[in-house]
Amino acid sequence: MHLSVLNLKWFTSKVERKIFDELGFCSVVITGPIEGPPLRIGWTGYPRRLRKHHLHAIAWTVDSLIARRVVKEVSSLLAPRRLRDGRYDVPVDLAEQGLYIAGERIGAPVFEHNDMLKRVRAFRQYRLDKALRELGVVMSPADQSPANANDNDEPTAGLKATA
Repeated sequence: MHLSVLNLKWFTSKVERKIFDELGFCSVVITGPIEGPPLRIGWTGYPRRLRKHHLHAIAWTVDSLIARRVVKEVSSLLAPRRLRDGRYDVPVDLAEQGLYIAGERIGAPVFEHNDMLKRVRAFRQYRLDKALRELGVVMSPADQSPANANDNDEPTAGLKATA
């Protein structure tokens, strides 16, 4: 099965979508013909807009500024293989590895699509747990783990969202 924005797992609720918007995640994408090169490397906050392009790879960052820096760094890594029209004549695997290497070089987290979904869902659960604690609702012993005991144990530490 080819990767496509149409078959990416997405959110199961409007609440998750709202949290996604609040957290400001931004994707770095590699698009191009189904057969492979030449490839384009870019960024977007809403990959569902890429329906007319074949999506070879997607990685996520915490915001658009980081995504732009990752794209710029990947572009410099792949510069020797850059074509005149701004696309790159490199294998998809190499371009995808470049996304993660670029993140390491600039010291920014770059993570997979499923990890982004997990972060959004963890933040949703964090908000639910916090609201329950504020209301004084007694949780079961399984829910009272050390991770749930402290308001500062936010699952997406370092992200710019209001709780």
